[in-house]
Amino acid sequence: IETNFTPAQREVRLVQGEVHFHVAKDPSHPFIVSAGRVTMQAIGTAFNVRLRADSVEVLVTEGNVHLGDSEHGSAQSSQTGRSPDQASGKQALIVGERAVIQTVATASVPITIDKPSPTEIDQVLAWESTRLVFDRTPLNDVVDAFNNYNSRQLVLANPTLRNRTLSGVFRADNLDGFIHLLRASVDVIAEPIDGNRILLRATP
Repeated sequence: IETNFTPAQREVRLVQGEVHFHVAKDPSHPFIVSAGRVTMQAIGTAFNVRLRADSVEVLVTEGNVHLGDSEHGSAQSSQTGRSPDQASGKQALIVGERAVIQTVATASVPITIDKPSPTEIDQVLAWESTRLVFDRTPLNDVVDAFNNYNSRQLVLANPTLRNRTLSGVFRADNLDGFIHLLRASVDVIAEPIDGNRILLRATP
């Protein structure tokens, strides 16, 4: 991120990646975030922003956020059919709502707004801690997630295991606990290959 705090306002530009803002309430100093061509303005709010190559994802966890277009200054068109705020000309996003804004080079920025479930919100925010949240997640993706946090690496021995799904919340650094769960509930055998690899294979 890049910051520019002045006597008039607080500005943050998200250059890459993801960030969760907790904004101190200060109406005399608006808090403005830009990510690509998307701008967000909030007062006393908490929200998560993820910048991708072709889109920006905004999830509001407290208060509300106004979305705008930094290139054209016009309100974004919403695929949900909601109208922009009449006073500001911007699209309002309230607590519990998520917007995905396509950052394509058009006169207006098309957005999709939904209201994710508590589990989906946990998944979005799981990056802030060492928790891993899975909801019918393919085992191949589960293994990749654990491998990102541990020096010991999990290896799937059977292609049939790749699409087997798993749900639950786990500590990313508790690899032994996760393996114990696999043995007890998913019919998977875990065998050490060497000091840094653990082979997962289906029970015969």
